[in-house]
Amino acid sequence: MEPQDDPLHLLVADDDANLREALGEFFSREGFQVALAASGTEAIELLRQRSFDVSVLDGHMPGLTGPQVLRRLLADRGLAGLPPTLLVSSDISMEAWVREQFGVGAGAIPAVGFVPKPFRLDALRRSIQQLLGRPPSR
Repeated sequence: MEPQDDPLHLLVADDDANLREALGEFFSREGFQVALAASGTEAIELLRQRSFDVSVLDGHMPGLTGPQVLRRLLADRGLAGLPPTLLVSSDISMEAWVREQFGVGAGAIPAVGFVPKPFRLDALRRSIQQLLGRPPSR
């Protein structure tokens, strides 16, 4: 992503401290203003305090899982209040959950996507660009 005068705000929520920090550094270099959360509960607190342009949620975290964070946000704010979100997990059944909850294809709600772990950073970047409706870079 290209640096902007007004950076996009990205939330990364993952209980793996090394991965969370690495993603924070990567997306900071990509031009995002990054906030980090170590749990689903912390992610909810940040999402209630601030507005984010996009979020990346781990599927399995202490407190609240990624899907539970999404359900809570949908219950609190409805779809209009949900930032574009990528759910990342090694649990492929979560991809089916995303499809069931948010649809796929032409009538799909573009607010939520799934990326399986392990992932490549360029694949994660492309998925975020798609959620934001931007052409792929690099």
